[in-house]
Amino acid sequence: MSGKDRQRAMRNALKAYLPGAGALLGDAGCSRGVLDRQRLTRGDTQAHRRLKRGWIWKQLFVPEEDPTPRVIGQLKSDYDRGNSTIKYILSGEGAGEVFAIDENTGDIRTLQKLDREEKAFYILQAEALNRLTEEPVEPQSEFIIKVQDINDNAPQFQNEPYVCSIPR
Repeated sequence: MSGKDRQRAMRNALKAYLPGAGALLGDAGCSRGVLDRQRLTRGDTQAHRRLKRGWIWKQLFVPEEDPTPRVIGQLKSDYDRGNSTIKYILSGEGAGEVFAIDENTGDIRTLQKLDREEKAFYILQAEALNRLTEEPVEPQSEFIIKVQDINDNAPQFQNEPYVCSIPR
């Protein structure tokens, strides 16, 4: 096996799309070296390189009190060819209870109405795995879902009317 075969640069990316509009919300990528087992067992110091991550997208926005269920975004791997070989997994705050991911398409859905006064944001992790080998085809990606305030708690004044004057 040649040195080129033992180590080749790979570019991985997850992309988030706005459903219906086809708009790209953002993407995340990382470069990593892939080393073979023979080289690792030789004790080659090149095997201990730092993995670099260059996240571009980090958050999705959801208005509070939005009707559910609703698709709020989509994670998509560059390796996904639409033939169901990639499986998407969601974990973290609210995964499975507040948010769900379609393991075939990467669609992220809200499962219940969100209230910004209860929780302003959720930190989640997404993974893309090869369905046959269960090996990751993308590194785990952390992102935030922020709940947008709809001003459902308008200010109320106890003593009306209020009278004031501005000095000249």
